[in-house]
Amino acid sequence: MQNRGENHNQSPGEGYCLTAQGFSMKPEILPGDKVHFNPVIPAALKPGDIAVFHQNGHLIAHRVVKVKPSEEYILEKGDGKYRPFKVPFANIAGKAVRIERNGRFRNFSGVFQVQRSRSIAAISISKFYTIELLSRIKKILQGRSYHSRD
Repeated sequence: MQNRGENHNQSPGEGYCLTAQGFSMKPEILPGDKVHFNPVIPAALKPGDIAVFHQNGHLIAHRVVKVKPSEEYILEKGDGKYRPFKVPFANIAGKAVRIERNGRFRNFSGVFQVQRSRSIAAISISKFYTIELLSRIKKILQGRSYHSRD
């Protein structure tokens, strides 16, 4: 989910808001949703949180799958994306606290929502590592079958 940067603004006493574009966080965040976020200390982010960060002149909101405080980066991954990416702490603008869709709000602070988000993050990164492992095994097996034909 990205925003070109021109639509985010600060609401009095409510942090910041951006309008979602793209489908990388579908179904959690859809194009046109308003993502409300507050500044955050990057090391305080947890897997499952939705971080808002600067990348190539855009604001991006993706799920945190890993936090590396000692190396000052997070691994983020859009729910609809395959591969996680590193984001330096210096690029992090905030943490999503709620989404507004069709005039209705959904907060990310409830116990159920926090557990759900952490589960999504765990499944997402596990899926990536499993696919990577299977891909490596496939390459090894293909190499063996190639050599066995000689």
